[in-house]
Amino acid sequence: MLKPNKSEWKGMLVAAACAVALSIFTPFAGMVPVVALQQFAQPKPRESEINNLVKQLGTEATRWNAIEKLARIGEPAVRPLIQALSNKNDLVRVSASFALAKIGEPAVRPLIGSLYNNDGEIRKNASWALGRIGNKEAVLPLIEVLKKDPSVKIQVQAAESLGSLASAGSMTLPQLRETKAGIGVLEQKIDDMSEDGTILDEDRKIYNNIINSARAGLNAAAISMTPKRKEQ
Repeated sequence: MLKPNKSEWKGMLVAAACAVALSIFTPFAGMVPVVALQQFAQPKPRESEINNLVKQLGTEATRWNAIEKLARIGEPAVRPLIQALSNKNDLVRVSASFALAKIGEPAVRPLIGSLYNNDGEIRKNASWALGRIGNKEAVLPLIEVLKKDPSVKIQVQAAESLGSLASAGSMTLPQLRETKAGIGVLEQKIDDMSEDGTILDEDRKIYNNIINSARAGLNAAAISMTPKRKEQ
């Protein structure tokens, strides 16, 4: 039997090394793309489930369960809920507000953006939800709504939400003063509208009750923030 020469030995060793390498890595060769595909194949956070839950907000029997589930889903549910604030069904709008308030911080900026929507229902429900979340970022936009929104109903809602923010300790003393001044102007506007018959006297009483409650929150917050004088 002929022995391989030096060059042939070298070739055989290289071939053997390649075979070993292939035997080690071949089982894993397909895994990287498979894992990557598995990651990309994951569905977006339950879009169909979110849409179904939003629909359930319009039924008294299912809405509270839907609110809790949407709150647990969190940020992925914010955009569909913002859209639901303009739903023709009043129960859907109110329930969407509850869900957004429960979601909390991830909903703050989208809700602030909704304060400038042309749809008054969206502005009103966004104002309510921001008051329940209690984030400081909502204070100045709500003060602007209190002063400038063309709808008295929405101005009153902004006043109520600002009272809630004050009670939560989310306002500075200058913001409290600015809010109280805005509420004073709003009260006079409501009285004038009541006198000329633009709003019913019953509505005036409701608005004034809400404003008085907001003012109480503002006053309590202002007292807690005012430095106490030392007794002489």
